[in-house]
Amino acid sequence: MARMPEHPEIETLPELYACWPEPFQKLGPYAQAVMRSDAPLSPGERELIAAYVSALNSCTYCYGVHSETARQFKMDPGMLNALMENPDTAPVSEHMKPILAYVRVLTETPSRATDRHTQAIRDAGWNDDAIVYTVAATGYFNMMNRLVDGLGLVLKEGYAEKAGAMIAKVGYAGLGNSAAAQSNEK
Repeated sequence: MARMPEHPEIETLPELYACWPEPFQKLGPYAQAVMRSDAPLSPGERELIAAYVSALNSCTYCYGVHSETARQFKMDPGMLNALMENPDTAPVSEHMKPILAYVRVLTETPSRATDRHTQAIRDAGWNDDAIVYTVAATGYFNMMNRLVDGLGLVLKEGYAEKAGAMIAKVGYAGLGNSAAAQSNEK
């Protein structure tokens, strides 16, 4: 890994977590709560948010993993490309459009988020719980994109499919457990 020459073997988040468990041990349970707990947004919709945030940030690693995870939850992979090309004409339900518009503002220009954005979400039939989970998922993936890109983690061939399937199956809390197990093996 280019940004950590003392640890060139670290290329993925589980490898990072295994090497430095202390600063990252709470990320799995937090992500599990944000992405998989009972909420108005389905797990697939939250994975769509994760992939969209990552695409907006040009984070190849997270985009690859979470677009695959969204696909595992039956989200249309072409929808993300269309969102990036033109959010207004993308084949997104009218119900999700204000959520994704808010995600974009929170990612690109968070200081420009207004009550108008959250009112549009309410007008589309969502409640405050949906707003909270939207903001939490958006914030979490903006942070993860910066962690991944800041440390230079790379998306190895075939990793997105493997990781996306695993996240869809076991969620995020299981990722922390696998990292801890890898750490204990060293």
